[in-house]
Amino acid sequence: MALATPVNHRSFNQQTKVVDMGRTDVQRTGYEPTQLARVQTEYAIRRRRQAISTIPVGALGLAVTISGGGLFGLGGSAVLVVVGAVVLSFFGFSVSNWRCPACDRYLGQRLNPSECPSCGQALRK
Repeated sequence: MALATPVNHRSFNQQTKVVDMGRTDVQRTGYEPTQLARVQTEYAIRRRRQAISTIPVGALGLAVTISGGGLFGLGGSAVLVVVGAVVLSFFGFSVSNWRCPACDRYLGQRLNPSECPSCGQALRK
């Protein structure tokens, strides 16, 4: 008699969107309550950093728009280089910061996901 292949419950639940009614956090995610709290705390820190990092990019975009292309006495091409450098820096920061604390995969373009799209880990309480 052949043994059945074990089911990876995490990927199975993610694919079928099964709600784990009545299961504890440890059974559902494999994390102890203190580990789960650490993951959620780290996600909150990353979300705060992500929100704060958008402020300079938005302020620069607003300043360039209001000034009509020139900024701080710089010509149009110099402003373009500065804006490009700031935007590329922001995207680089976002790719490194906006990751799941549990599996370290990119969280995507959602602003405040409740769970990781890759591993299904709950990110908010």
